Amino acid sequence: MTADKLSDPSRLGALELRLSQRQLLVDGKVADVGARAFDVLVALVAQQGQVVTKAELLAVVWPGVLVEENNLQVQISALRKVLGAGTIATVPGRGYQLTIPLGQAEGSPAPSPRDAAAALAPAAPSKPSEPLVAVLAFDNMSSDPDMQFFSDGISEEILHTVAGVKGLKVIGKASTFQFRGTEKGAKHVGEALNATHVLDGSVRRSGTQLRIFTQLVDTANETALWSQRFDRNLSDIFALQDEIATAVAAALKIAFAPAVPAGRIDPVLYERFLQARAQLDRKFGGVAMLDAIPIYEEVVAGAPGFARAWALLATARCYALRSFPNDRPKNVTRASVVEAAQTALRLDPNCGTAYMALGGLEAFADYGEREALNSKALAVAPNDPEILMVCANLACRVGRAREARERALQARHIVPFAAVASFYCVSMLEFDGKHEDSSRLWTDLTQRFPDVDYIWLSALSVASAYGDWDRFDAIVARLSARGPLSPAHRGVIMYGRAMQQPNPGFVNILLERARSDLGKTGSLDLRLLASIHALGATEEAFHLIDRATFASMFDPNGEPPAAWANPGFIFNQATNSAMMRDVRFVRLCAKLGLCDYWVKSDRWPDCAADGVLPYDFVAHVRREAAFSSRGRPV
Repeated sequence: MTADKLSDPSRLGALELRLSQRQLLVDGKVADVGARAFDVLVALVAQQGQVVTKAELLAVVWPGVLVEENNLQVQISALRKVLGAGTIATVPGRGYQLTIPLGQAEGSPAPSPRDAAAALAPAAPSKPSEPLVAVLAFDNMSSDPDMQFFSDGISEEILHTVAGVKGLKVIGKASTFQFRGTEKGAKHVGEALNATHVLDGSVRRSGTQLRIFTQLVDTANETALWSQRFDRNLSDIFALQDEIATAVAAALKIAFAPAVPAGRIDPVLYERFLQARAQLDRKFGGVAMLDAIPIYEEVVAGAPGFARAWALLATARCYALRSFPNDRPKNVTRASVVEAAQTALRLDPNCGTAYMALGGLEAFADYGEREALNSKALAVAPNDPEILMVCANLACRVGRAREARERALQARHIVPFAAVASFYCVSMLEFDGKHEDSSRLWTDLTQRFPDVDYIWLSALSVASAYGDWDRFDAIVARLSARGPLSPAHRGVIMYGRAMQQPNPGFVNILLERARSDLGKTGSLDLRLLASIHALGATEEAFHLIDRATFASMFDPNGEPPAAWANPGFIFNQATNSAMMRDVRFVRLCAKLGLCDYWVKSDRWPDCAADGVLPYDFVAHVRREAAFSSRGRPV
């Protein structure tokens, strides 16, 4: 839609744009915005929540005039002050996006811009009370542009070291490394990420010699609190990282005790290490992780004091062992994972990544041991977004959606542009039965992360679960407009159509697939099981449960359950409420090892609260756990 096709006045949530009068009303009151800011807002509104490039905005607001991008940033900043910091998202490398929910239904309460953006905003409206540092990708000043991976790698390792400062939160690289070139202004980054400080710099390399310039800037007033140039040999990189972290901590008046010195490293080995990290960034997955193992092994052999390399080796070995048991290198064993993780912890007791690797070795149904290792990781690295999301995932698996959402909110504060954290923040509302709070947010998620398939799949599933067919059809139309549908998309759409118009043939297809899985593995895809139940085949679903053993989940060498087959899915009140309300649901929980875990840990799922289910959930859980302890097979 173009601006000339907007209705006058135009409404968007609690905003009212009076185009002919060139006025903006927020909650019925005229807001003080300049002419240029008003034109920017109109251009954003006209695009219906889609990303608008900087070039497009410059052409609309300053037609025929050559202006610098910082003029646009000034207008965006002015609008954020009026509407709230989270109402306009910066999409690094692309442009800006209005995040206020679109298409407010007639007669429904309109959320204010600040409230509407709160759940998905890349930054909270108010500055944090404690330092929140954004470490940017340092500029590559070397003559070879192919050395960008090297300057990025150096920046990531500095970020990792600075993140080790107790009492200091550091935004994850998934968000900060998106700011490059003209977008690296401290004030701009501060507004987009809600950061209080920016650590930026440049890297110049000549052979084994490094020149690194770095500075710490206060985003509120763009004042440099500290800056320094370092000329070092690459073999001294570990000591240099500690120097920079110590200087940052001192500038922020925070104490920093570096880990045990890692010593020196051969420059060739360090470059190999950075290349392995860069490769994982480009094509994360099984093959890249397997390829990284021999590189990490080479690095730790030459630099045995490099704790981070030992931890990453443990992680890669664990991934290979659990996900690719038939394709893993022969020297990758459980003992080799433990050795690498324990070496990392001996060198750096605050290495949370090593605890995560050890947790990955546990049987998937050994919730208690995995939780204990998660707690150790979180204790030493409370602001590590990956650890926070691992904790969120486990909380979801054992039925504690509210706790999972709190962890995800913490992670999103550190990596505001990470899709998985934002996804958890919304989906856990559904798990907790708060559909009214989350329904308007699914559209926003698909707009902010249009290339993330699991967000589209969940949005479709939720719409069909609540019979919101207008929303379902709108999502299908938008998804189809992107290009060919994947098999997963087609499967969820077929499921939705079967919910809309019962189709016994489709149910039979799902039943045959479930029976086939059961015969081959003794386990069930829990998403598939819930779908069968939701489509009306109640007795068939519980008969499948009675036959299942889920033995692989109790085997420390068992392959990980598929993403849709993990226990967390059965606690989704949006899609599995009917099954949860049947007392036989507790039997499924027992088969998954959950009843034993709840009783032993005394950490109960959200559905154990009074009034959530029509039966005494806790009493039935205790009964199943007692039967299990007496040797009755589950």
